[in-house]
Amino acid sequence: MHTKIGVLRQIAQGMGYLHAKGIVLRKLNTKNVFLGHKVKVSAMDYGFPDAAKDRSDYGSIPRGHLTYIAPEILGTIRVIPPRLVPFCSFSPESDVYAFG
Repeated sequence: MHTKIGVLRQIAQGMGYLHAKGIVLRKLNTKNVFLGHKVKVSAMDYGFPDAAKDRSDYGSIPRGHLTYIAPEILGTIRVIPPRLVPFCSFSPESDVYAFG
């Protein structure tokens, strides 16, 4: 349990540091948080698209990613094939929602 709390603390501290610098992570999810040597946490955005599912007539989001999108952003997403485009900007609050 101590290790899990340490990992969560590092993620929260890193997110706080980036927000203080005016940087919004946008895609904070479990696939973009990496556990390094000696329980050192890194947040990265690889943004691997699923090219096999890209088609010109519809958009898709990888399975499980909708749970990390804040409701105020999710309500503004529109399909512009083959992409899903949010018409509301991401904010530090949307990062906190994704962290929760």
